[in-house]
Amino acid sequence: LYLSATRRFTGVEENASSLHTALALFKQKAELRGQILTLALLIEASAYRGRDIIPMGILVEEAENLLHLIPFERYPWESATLWLQLGFGVALRGGDQRKGYEAFQNAYLLSRSIGNSPLQIAALVNSILDLSILGEFELSEKMSQKAILILEKEPYPELRALYLLHYSMACTTQGKLSLANDCVNEAKELLQEHGLIYLYPLALLSELMLMPQMGDFKKGEETGRQLLEFSKGFGLKFIKALAFMCLGTCYYLKQDYKAAGEYFKASCRIVFDDDSYSENHIMFNKIFMGIVYIHQNELERAEILLKEALDHSIEISSHLITIFSNWALAFVNHTLNCRNKTIYHLKAGIKVAQDHDIYYFMWMNEEDILRVGQLCIEFNLKEIELYIAHLFALRPAGSTVGILQRHINQTPQKTKRMAHNILGYVHRFHLPRILVVTINNFSVYRN
Repeated sequence: LYLSATRRFTGVEENASSLHTALALFKQKAELRGQILTLALLIEASAYRGRDIIPMGILVEEAENLLHLIPFERYPWESATLWLQLGFGVALRGGDQRKGYEAFQNAYLLSRSIGNSPLQIAALVNSILDLSILGEFELSEKMSQKAILILEKEPYPELRALYLLHYSMACTTQGKLSLANDCVNEAKELLQEHGLIYLYPLALLSELMLMPQMGDFKKGEETGRQLLEFSKGFGLKFIKALAFMCLGTCYYLKQDYKAAGEYFKASCRIVFDDDSYSENHIMFNKIFMGIVYIHQNELERAEILLKEALDHSIEISSHLITIFSNWALAFVNHTLNCRNKTIYHLKAGIKVAQDHDIYYFMWMNEEDILRVGQLCIEFNLKEIELYIAHLFALRPAGSTVGILQRHINQTPQKTKRMAHNILGYVHRFHLPRILVVTINNFSVYRN
């Protein structure tokens, strides 16, 4: 066990086999402390690597059983470590980010009770991205602030880099692209300065997620190829699946649907394998393939995948995926001339977006976001006019004004008013702000 702990990042293949042997020995001797630590290290070794000796689902189940068997206070440090890795395994590959967040919270509370700062930071850092993917942006920011306060007192370079990379991905999810870029660049400097090579794939993944959102598709493709080469060279099968999936997203955002579909299928082939199975990324690939099938006019296949994704997202209360799935299903039903279903899915997605103040959708390209607004105008959904108006106002004016003007000129009278109202909102949104001060000296401030 201790030999494995010293080579966690230098001999992953050999390590997994040693840990498997250690776990069997600890079970034989009914040594709980040894089982807790070995399970934690096994989950950590397997999560990003893939090629599971013991399937991730079994490791997660064993960890849960063991943690519920022993009282928190008996082995607090060991229990906190296992809760942390359990959360990591569940959030990354288990398909339930909320369950992952609960495990991270247990790890954080336990580690705080024993004054272990590195474990507290690790639990908070992992929570940041987990919550952002769920669409819990406000709570994610709270976790970030807590992590920063501890890092300011105890600036561990490794944990600072890990924080920056996770926070970068969270910012990308929320549309804070300039801040995300700053975080990636600072993290890369730390990795180089301190030789933290094992975090290099995470840095590439952060950059691969970010570049297409910034419109730099060429840089995104280059980063994706780098990550693929790195994952092949080090035998990181699961990282390879993530690289394929993010490259697929890059091509979807670029509106190259054929290439996007090929990359999503390549990712699917890996995450469906027994030794790299990931319920989480099966769901993501279903969503992405669903939207690609819509653009390829394979509506029946799209509907099957998107319904499965929607059911799963509702079950785990994943706001972003619920919105995306509903809107994509609205596209399917609109093409099939199913008016009532189209309206239902438009409203269902927008209600979640309104409730959680979500206006940025990193997994949906500009064409599809604008289509949501156009459908709402077409069906004259007045009750969600303000949301659509703000959604359009946040887009480049060149892409929205033309659409709205066409609706005003060409659509029936009842929808013209809604389009006209939204156009007025967009116009006012982009006007400079004027502040007039009349106390003492009269002053006017622009913007």
